[in-house]
Amino acid sequence: MELSAALLADAARVVDGKLYVHGGGWDRITAAKFPARHVSMAAALVFRVEYDEALTGQAISISIHTEDGKQIVPSVKHEINAGHAPGTRRGAPTFVSFTLTMNLVQFDEPGSYYISVMHEEDEMTRIPITLQLPPAKTQIESEGPDKA
Repeated sequence: MELSAALLADAARVVDGKLYVHGGGWDRITAAKFPARHVSMAAALVFRVEYDEALTGQAISISIHTEDGKQIVPSVKHEINAGHAPGTRRGAPTFVSFTLTMNLVQFDEPGSYYISVMHEEDEMTRIPITLQLPPAKTQIESEGPDKA
């Protein structure tokens, strides 16, 4: 099994085997202060399951870490199960979409984080997330152009 797509989104859902993504493809969260809780985000994943793997459950786990590897939330474990759709030719892979919604994740400080996607004992990918404070306003920006 391999991971063919992975991204962060505001929301994502799989319906009838199709992946629906709302506000996807970002990697940065700006927070006014820390610790900060992000209301909701989703990891949207697409797995390529080979023909011979399709009838066997494939264990995955997803977790969020600081840049130095400290896990900040418990791992979520899931089993990817794929069958063979009617008419699938022998040897053809199956693509399985999966989403994980994470609510109220707390980030203690600005910096780099990542979502780790593991298949059994192998890391398949890291989805980066940068947490930052808002950019500092210059005096001209805060006073307006007429007051400079």
